[in-house]
Amino acid sequence: MKLLEEFVENMLGDEAVKIFKILLRERKDLTEDEISEKTGLARNITRKNLYLLQEYRLVSYKRIKNRETGWYYYYWRINDEELPLILLELKKDIINKLKLKMEKLKLDTAAYMCTVCKRRYSFSEAFNNEFKCAHCDNELVYVETNSYVDKLSKIVTKLEEELLDEQRKIQGS
Repeated sequence: MKLLEEFVENMLGDEAVKIFKILLRERKDLTEDEISEKTGLARNITRKNLYLLQEYRLVSYKRIKNRETGWYYYYWRINDEELPLILLELKKDIINKLKLKMEKLKLDTAAYMCTVCKRRYSFSEAFNNEFKCAHCDNELVYVETNSYVDKLSKIVTKLEEELLDEQRKIQGS
C-alpha cells in the first residue's frame, strides 16, 4: 500500500493522501464530516479531494437519505477489490506517456531546459521565446536529449518489468 500512497501523494497531493490514509486505516464507511475531523481538513477541501480520489476509482461512496431531515449523507470507503487493477491501469498510463515523451524527444535533436524550473523546450520553442523560459523568464541552457532518452528508457523498462510481475501476481491469486 506504500506504493499506492506515494502515487496518491504525487498525483493528487498531501490533502488527498491524508484522506486516503484515514480510509485505509479505518477500513469502514466514513462520512465527509468524520473524515474532515480525523484529517483536520475543512469539509469543502475534504469533499474536493474525495471527488479527486473517486475520479481515479480509489474510493467510492454510498448515498443515504436521513428520513428525519431529508438530507443525504455520503459514506466513503476505499475500493479494496479494485485497487490492484487500478494500480496496473495507472502504471500502464504512465508507461504510455513516458513512451510518447521519448518519441517526441527522439525527434527533437536539440533541447533546452530552464535551470530554475526544469521545464524543457524544443529548439523551435526556445528560439521563439528568445532562449528564455516562458514560465519564469530565466535563460535556457542546451541539453543533450540522448542521455535524457536513455534515462527515460531505463525507467520505462523497469516499470514494464514491475507491471508484468504485478500482472502475474494478480492472475495467480
